[in-house]
Amino acid sequence: MPAGQLAFHDGVLVTTPSRTLVDIAAVVHRDRLARLLDWGWNRRQLTGHTVLGCLAQIGSRGRHGVAALRELIEERGQHYSPPATGLESRAAAVLRRHGYCGAVSQVNVGGRVWLGRVDLLVGSRVVVEVQSDLFHSSLTSREDDKARFDALGEAGFEVVEVWESDLWQGDAWVVRVARALAGTNRVVPAPR
Repeated sequence: MPAGQLAFHDGVLVTTPSRTLVDIAAVVHRDRLARLLDWGWNRRQLTGHTVLGCLAQIGSRGRHGVAALRELIEERGQHYSPPATGLESRAAAVLRRHGYCGAVSQVNVGGRVWLGRVDLLVGSRVVVEVQSDLFHSSLTSREDDKARFDALGEAGFEVVEVWESDLWQGDAWVVRVARALAGTNRVVPAPR
């Protein structure tokens, strides 16, 4: 095994996260592989570049799972930023299933004034904010979110608020994304 694919962790010789992902690719379903790739990328343990470097070193031709891994990295692109939470990851997967393949996670938005980092940006002007009950249902959090959404709306963004319950009760919330893309609303709140 190439030395660059090994590391010491607490005095034990282990494979690097990139090499571990390459090895796991042979035995897990593509969807699970995608989640593992995002998980490692989000925690800054690997990047598409480090995984591709590992593949180049081991001569991956004919290895199970390598084609899927390459496709997943290509889908994410050079400047990929992974979802910060499992809820965001689920929302992005639902959007892809409905044909919205260009949703970008964790994007800083604003012009001369930074407006914030949004969960998902669909196209250039539609923001999808995925709200967990734990962090967004209190009165003060809702007031903060409203002020932020209003600022985004004033800057020309269409904001679609999606609650975690929306993600588990079906895909009806995607209609709100379609309406926002059509420019019919400035802020498309989740029904509560």
